[in-house]
Amino acid sequence: MARTKDIWLSAFTDPLACATAFTPNICMADLNGDGDYALLIADEKKNFRIWRGTSVKAQLQLVGVPSAAFQVYVENETPPQPWVGVLCDNAVFFYKSIGGVMKPRARFELPDLEVKEGSDAGKKIKQIPTCMTTLHVLTQTETEPSHIVIGTESKELFILSPGVAKVLSVFTLPQVPTMIACEGEFSVEYRIAISFRNGSIGVIRDQKLVPSVITTGTGIVGVGILNKRIYVARTDKLYECYNLKGKCFFSLQLPAHCIAFEVMQMSQTRQFKGIILALDNGDVI
Repeated sequence: MARTKDIWLSAFTDPLACATAFTPNICMADLNGDGDYALLIADEKKNFRIWRGTSVKAQLQLVGVPSAAFQVYVENETPPQPWVGVLCDNAVFFYKSIGGVMKPRARFELPDLEVKEGSDAGKKIKQIPTCMTTLHVLTQTETEPSHIVIGTESKELFILSPGVAKVLSVFTLPQVPTMIACEGEFSVEYRIAISFRNGSIGVIRDQKLVPSVITTGTGIVGVGILNKRIYVARTDKLYECYNLKGKCFFSLQLPAHCIAFEVMQMSQTRQFKGIILALDNGDVI
Protein backbone atom coordinates (compact mmCIF):
# COMPACT_ATOMS: atom_id res chain seq x y z
CA MET A 1 0.00 0.00 0.00
CA ALA A 2 1.46 3.33 -1.04
CA ARG A 3 1.93 5.86 1.73
CA THR A 4 0.59 9.37 1.49
CA LYS A 5 2.88 11.59 3.55
CA ASP A 6 1.49 14.99 2.65
CA ILE A 7 -1.92 14.53 4.34
CA TRP A 8 -0.59 15.02 7.87
CA LEU A 9 -0.52 18.46 9.47
CA SER A 10 2.50 19.30 11.61
CA ALA A 11 0.74 22.19 13.36
CA PHE A 12 0.18 20.16 16.51
CA THR A 13 3.55 18.41 16.71
CA ASP A 14 5.27 18.65 20.10
CA PRO A 15 8.55 16.68 20.20
CA LEU A 16 9.05 17.60 23.88
CA ALA A 17 5.65 16.48 25.15
CA CYS A 18 7.17 13.60 27.17
CA ALA A 19 3.77 11.93 27.38
CA THR A 20 3.89 8.14 27.70
CA ALA A 21 0.47 6.53 27.79
CA PHE A 22 -1.44 3.52 26.54
CA THR A 23 -4.20 3.99 23.97
CA PRO A 24 -7.11 3.82 26.51
CA ASN A 25 -5.54 6.76 28.37
CA ILE A 26 -5.75 9.10 25.37
CA CYS A 27 -8.91 10.81 24.12
CA MET A 28 -10.31 13.96 22.53
CA ALA A 29 -12.96 16.06 24.29
CA ASP A 30 -15.05 19.12 23.41
CA LEU A 31 -14.56 20.56 26.89
CA ASN A 32 -16.43 23.85 26.42
CA GLY A 33 -19.08 22.71 23.93
CA ASP A 34 -17.71 25.04 21.26
CA GLY A 35 -16.44 22.42 18.81
CA ASP A 36 -12.78 23.05 19.72
CA TYR A 37 -11.56 19.63 20.81
CA ALA A 38 -8.69 19.25 23.26
CA LEU A 39 -6.28 16.34 23.60
CA LEU A 40 -6.42 14.58 26.97
CA ILE A 41 -3.66 12.26 28.17
CA ALA A 42 -3.43 10.44 31.49
CA ASP A 43 0.16 9.18 31.69
CA GLU A 44 2.07 6.60 33.67
CA LYS A 45 3.50 9.30 35.96
CA LYS A 46 -0.01 9.99 37.32
CA ASN A 47 -0.36 13.25 35.39
CA PHE A 48 -3.56 14.19 33.60
CA ARG A 49 -2.79 16.84 31.01
CA ILE A 50 -4.98 18.76 28.58
CA TRP A 51 -3.50 20.11 25.37
CA ARG A 52 -4.81 22.73 22.99
CA GLY A 53 -2.45 22.86 20.05
CA THR A 54 1.04 22.35 21.50
CA SER A 55 0.25 24.11 24.79
CA VAL A 56 -0.68 22.37 28.02
CA LYS A 57 -3.76 24.25 29.21
CA ALA A 58 -4.30 22.26 32.38
CA GLN A 59 -2.56 19.59 34.42
CA LEU A 60 -4.05 17.57 37.27
CA GLN A 61 -2.29 15.18 39.61
CA LEU A 62 -3.96 11.77 39.83
CA VAL A 63 -4.11 9.62 42.95
CA GLY A 64 -3.02 6.48 41.12
CA VAL A 65 -1.85 5.04 37.83
CA PRO A 66 -4.69 5.58 35.31
CA SER A 67 -6.23 2.78 33.27
CA ALA A 68 -8.52 4.88 31.04
CA ALA A 69 -9.49 8.46 30.16
CA PHE A 70 -12.71 9.37 28.38
CA GLN A 71 -15.40 11.98 27.79
CA VAL A 72 -19.05 11.29 28.56
CA TYR A 73 -22.17 13.41 28.27
CA VAL A 74 -24.21 13.31 31.47
CA GLU A 75 -26.59 16.28 31.34
CA ASN A 76 -28.93 17.69 28.71
CA GLU A 77 -27.73 21.27 28.43
CA THR A 78 -27.12 23.92 25.78
CA PRO A 79 -24.45 23.95 24.55
CA PRO A 80 -23.75 20.32 25.43
CA GLN A 81 -20.67 19.99 27.63
CA PRO A 82 -19.13 16.64 28.51
CA TRP A 83 -17.67 15.41 31.73
CA VAL A 84 -14.16 13.98 31.58
CA GLY A 85 -13.52 10.75 33.44
CA VAL A 86 -10.32 9.05 34.57
CA LEU A 87 -10.11 5.52 35.98
CA CYS A 88 -7.59 5.30 38.83
CA ASP A 89 -7.21 2.41 41.25
CA ASN A 90 -10.77 1.34 42.11
CA ALA A 91 -12.49 4.65 41.34
CA VAL A 92 -13.65 6.86 38.49
CA PHE A 93 -12.94 10.58 38.90
CA PHE A 94 -15.01 13.07 36.90
CA TYR A 95 -14.14 16.63 35.95
CA LYS A 96 -15.91 19.36 34.01
CA SER A 97 -14.67 22.57 32.42
CA ILE A 98 -16.32 25.48 34.25
CA GLY A 99 -15.24 28.90 33.10
CA GLY A 100 -12.32 27.30 31.31
CA VAL A 101 -11.07 25.61 34.49
CA MET A 102 -11.26 21.85 35.08
CA LYS A 103 -13.11 21.23 38.34
CA PRO A 104 -14.05 17.96 40.09
CA ARG A 105 -17.68 16.93 39.62
CA ALA A 106 -18.07 13.42 40.99
CA ARG A 107 -16.29 10.32 42.18
CA PHE A 108 -17.49 6.74 41.97
CA GLU A 109 -15.83 3.82 43.73
CA LEU A 110 -16.43 0.30 42.53
CA PRO A 111 -18.05 -1.83 45.25
CA ASP A 112 -15.61 -3.92 47.30
CA LEU A 113 -15.38 -7.64 46.64
CA GLU A 114 -15.91 -9.96 49.60
CA VAL A 115 -13.47 -12.85 50.06
CA LYS A 116 -15.46 -16.05 50.54
CA GLU A 117 -12.73 -18.65 51.12
CA GLY A 118 -9.49 -19.13 53.03
CA SER A 119 -8.11 -17.34 56.06
CA ASP A 120 -9.25 -13.97 54.69
CA ALA A 121 -12.89 -15.04 54.36
CA GLY A 122 -15.24 -12.20 55.20
CA LYS A 123 -12.73 -9.51 54.37
CA LYS A 124 -13.29 -7.09 51.51
CA ILE A 125 -10.83 -6.17 48.80
CA LYS A 126 -10.91 -3.41 46.21
CA GLN A 127 -11.99 -4.12 42.66
CA ILE A 128 -9.49 -2.96 40.06
CA PRO A 129 -10.86 -1.78 36.67
CA THR A 130 -9.18 -3.14 33.54
CA CYS A 131 -11.22 -1.48 30.76
CA MET A 132 -14.18 0.80 30.10
CA THR A 133 -16.37 2.38 27.45
CA THR A 134 -19.69 4.24 27.18
CA LEU A 135 -23.16 3.12 26.07
CA HIS A 136 -25.85 5.51 24.83
CA VAL A 137 -29.08 5.76 26.85
CA LEU A 138 -31.78 6.53 24.26
CA THR A 139 -30.19 7.69 21.01
CA GLN A 140 -26.79 7.36 19.38
CA THR A 141 -26.36 11.12 19.07
CA GLU A 142 -22.86 11.97 20.27
CA THR A 143 -23.95 14.61 22.79
CA GLU A 144 -26.76 12.58 24.36
CA PRO A 145 -26.22 11.18 27.90
CA SER A 146 -24.47 7.82 28.12
CA HIS A 147 -23.97 5.03 30.61
CA ILE A 148 -20.48 4.02 31.69
CA VAL A 149 -19.44 0.39 31.26
CA ILE A 150 -16.50 -0.90 33.33
CA GLY A 151 -14.78 -4.29 33.37
CA THR A 152 -12.73 -5.39 36.39
CA GLU A 153 -9.87 -7.70 37.33
CA SER A 154 -12.34 -9.74 39.40
CA LYS A 155 -14.20 -10.79 36.22
CA GLU A 156 -17.18 -8.49 36.62
CA LEU A 157 -18.76 -5.92 34.30
CA PHE A 158 -20.69 -2.92 35.62
CA ILE A 159 -23.12 -0.67 33.76
CA LEU A 160 -23.48 2.65 35.59
CA SER A 161 -26.16 5.30 35.20
CA PRO A 162 -25.25 8.73 33.73
CA GLY A 163 -23.65 10.74 36.50
CA VAL A 164 -22.78 7.42 38.21
CA ALA A 165 -25.66 7.78 40.65
CA LYS A 166 -26.09 4.00 40.82
CA VAL A 167 -25.14 0.62 39.37
CA LEU A 168 -27.75 -0.51 36.83
CA SER A 169 -26.42 -3.95 35.90
CA VAL A 170 -23.65 -6.33 36.98
CA PHE A 171 -22.47 -9.29 34.91
CA THR A 172 -20.15 -12.08 36.07
CA LEU A 173 -17.69 -12.86 33.28
CA PRO A 174 -15.82 -16.13 32.57
CA GLN A 175 -12.43 -14.43 32.21
CA VAL A 176 -10.73 -11.12 32.97
CA PRO A 177 -11.89 -8.52 30.40
CA THR A 178 -9.31 -6.49 28.48
CA MET A 179 -11.47 -4.41 26.10
CA ILE A 180 -15.15 -3.51 25.77
CA ALA A 181 -17.05 -2.29 22.70
CA CYS A 182 -20.71 -1.20 22.71
CA GLU A 183 -23.38 -0.53 20.09
CA GLY A 184 -27.02 0.53 20.38
CA GLU A 185 -28.99 2.10 23.23
CA PHE A 186 -29.40 0.75 26.74
CA SER A 187 -33.11 1.65 26.88
CA VAL A 188 -33.89 0.15 23.45
CA GLU A 189 -31.50 -2.53 22.20
CA TYR A 190 -27.80 -2.85 22.80
CA ARG A 191 -24.86 -5.16 22.18
CA ILE A 192 -21.56 -5.37 24.07
CA ALA A 193 -18.50 -7.25 22.79
CA ILE A 194 -15.91 -8.13 25.45
CA SER A 195 -12.41 -9.41 24.76
CA PHE A 196 -10.84 -11.56 27.46
CA ARG A 197 -7.27 -12.10 28.55
CA ASN A 198 -7.26 -15.66 27.17
CA GLY A 199 -7.94 -14.43 23.61
CA SER A 200 -11.67 -15.18 23.48
CA ILE A 201 -14.57 -12.76 22.97
CA GLY A 202 -17.98 -12.82 24.65
CA VAL A 203 -21.16 -10.92 23.84
CA ILE A 204 -23.90 -9.33 25.96
CA ARG A 205 -27.19 -8.77 24.18
CA ASP A 206 -29.99 -7.11 26.12
CA GLN A 207 -28.99 -8.33 29.58
CA LYS A 208 -27.93 -11.82 28.43
CA LEU A 209 -24.29 -12.92 28.41
CA VAL A 210 -22.90 -15.41 25.89
CA PRO A 211 -19.51 -16.19 27.50
CA SER A 212 -17.43 -17.33 24.51
CA VAL A 213 -18.62 -16.51 21.00
CA ILE A 214 -15.20 -16.16 19.36
CA THR A 215 -11.92 -17.93 20.17
CA THR A 216 -8.86 -16.45 18.49
CA GLY A 217 -6.11 -18.52 20.10
CA THR A 218 -3.90 -15.44 20.21
CA GLY A 219 -3.74 -11.99 21.75
CA ILE A 220 -6.28 -9.30 20.83
CA VAL A 221 -5.10 -5.78 20.04
CA GLY A 222 -8.49 -4.20 19.40
CA VAL A 223 -12.17 -5.07 19.28
CA GLY A 224 -15.07 -3.04 17.89
CA ILE A 225 -18.73 -3.58 17.11
CA LEU A 226 -20.42 -1.90 14.17
CA ASN A 227 -23.73 -2.70 12.44
CA LYS A 228 -24.05 -5.92 14.49
CA ARG A 229 -20.63 -7.10 13.32
CA ILE A 230 -17.63 -7.68 15.59
CA TYR A 231 -14.25 -6.54 14.24
CA VAL A 232 -11.06 -7.90 15.77
CA ALA A 233 -7.38 -6.99 15.32
CA ARG A 234 -5.04 -9.74 16.51
CA THR A 235 -1.39 -9.85 17.54
CA ASP A 236 -0.59 -12.21 14.63
CA LYS A 237 -1.39 -9.49 12.03
CA LEU A 238 -4.88 -10.80 11.29
CA TYR A 239 -7.92 -8.51 11.02
CA GLU A 240 -11.24 -10.36 11.22
CA CYS A 241 -14.99 -9.78 11.13
CA TYR A 242 -17.63 -11.94 12.86
CA ASN A 243 -21.35 -11.86 13.42
CA LEU A 244 -22.78 -11.88 16.94
CA LYS A 245 -22.96 -15.69 16.90
CA GLY A 246 -19.28 -16.11 16.07
CA LYS A 247 -19.44 -16.82 12.33
CA CYS A 248 -16.36 -15.41 10.56
CA PHE A 249 -17.13 -13.27 7.48
CA PHE A 250 -13.53 -12.51 6.54
CA SER A 251 -9.96 -12.72 7.77
CA LEU A 252 -7.34 -10.36 6.33
CA GLN A 253 -3.58 -10.50 6.68
CA LEU A 254 -2.26 -7.04 7.59
CA PRO A 255 1.10 -5.82 6.24
CA ALA A 256 2.32 -5.07 9.78
CA HIS A 257 1.27 -5.48 13.39
CA CYS A 258 -1.71 -3.44 14.56
CA ILE A 259 -0.86 -1.20 17.52
CA ALA A 260 -4.05 0.88 17.78
CA PHE A 261 -7.69 0.28 16.84
CA GLU A 262 -10.61 2.70 16.76
CA VAL A 263 -14.24 2.69 15.60
CA MET A 264 -15.00 5.95 13.78
CA GLN A 265 -18.51 7.29 13.15
CA MET A 266 -19.32 10.64 11.54
CA SER A 267 -22.86 12.01 11.34
CA GLN A 268 -22.55 15.81 11.29
CA THR A 269 -21.18 16.68 7.85
CA ARG A 270 -21.56 13.28 6.23
CA GLN A 271 -22.43 9.73 7.14
CA PHE A 272 -19.42 7.50 7.71
CA LYS A 273 -18.83 4.38 9.78
CA GLY A 274 -15.62 2.44 9.77
CA ILE A 275 -12.66 0.96 11.61
CA ILE A 276 -9.30 2.72 11.72
CA LEU A 277 -6.15 0.68 12.30
CA ALA A 278 -2.71 2.08 13.11
CA LEU A 279 0.15 -0.26 12.19
CA ASP A 280 3.67 -0.40 13.57
CA ASN A 281 5.14 0.44 10.16
CA GLY A 282 3.51 3.89 10.30
CA ASP A 283 0.50 3.12 8.11
CA VAL A 284 -3.02 4.13 9.13
CA ILE A 285 -5.74 2.21 7.28
